[in-house]
Amino acid sequence: MKKIIFISSSGRSGSLAISNTLDTIKGVKAFHSFYGLENYNCTAYLKDIERVKIERKKLIEFVHNEGYHFVESTVCIRYHFEDIIKAYPECLIVHLVRDGRDFVRSGFNRDWFRKKKERFDKICKHWAEGQRQMIEGMKKIPKKNRGGVVKLEDLIKGDINWFLESIGLESTYKIKMIVSNATKGIFKLPKWDKWSQKLVNEAKIYMGKELEYFGYKW
Repeated sequence: MKKIIFISSSGRSGSLAISNTLDTIKGVKAFHSFYGLENYNCTAYLKDIERVKIERKKLIEFVHNEGYHFVESTVCIRYHFEDIIKAYPECLIVHLVRDGRDFVRSGFNRDWFRKKKERFDKICKHWAEGQRQMIEGMKKIPKKNRGGVVKLEDLIKGDINWFLESIGLESTYKIKMIVSNATKGIFKLPKWDKWSQKLVNEAKIYMGKELEYFGYKW
């Protein structure tokens, strides 16, 4: 039976890298944000969700008919895990997470909330909220559909064959992550171990519990 696997993340967490990597594996077709929406973002996704469902169904049917497993890596399905399970009862949902402190640095380089005075706090909150959504969403779906949590930091250490095995895929050779979207130039925010005590304290307030939940330590 051909598989349907969804990889959910909060963005800036390797969602594109993992889809590009999995798409190199024989027998797998992996997609990243394929919806074709104008100004693609989660607001547009949710606004046009019915068309998204139709397009996704057609794509999955096409992929399976061609003899491939289907993988979708996206930031938007975290809003409706239960609907995904209703549509695809045998699918697997994986929670992809990146250290929130690195997420914040990436957000700064992309000028998120640049007009907001408390932009550091807002990016921290944004990461934490996304993780909470996925944590709670996983609790509401059957255990058979839970693909667990995988850290980006673990995926980029070496080969990812251990991860493939955990989600029911396989490769006859060692697979390594194709790292994409690497920040070029100078980061606008230093690495977290160089943050001021003020920033550390604020980060602990707004995403400390979530960092601890995933085992990220200071």
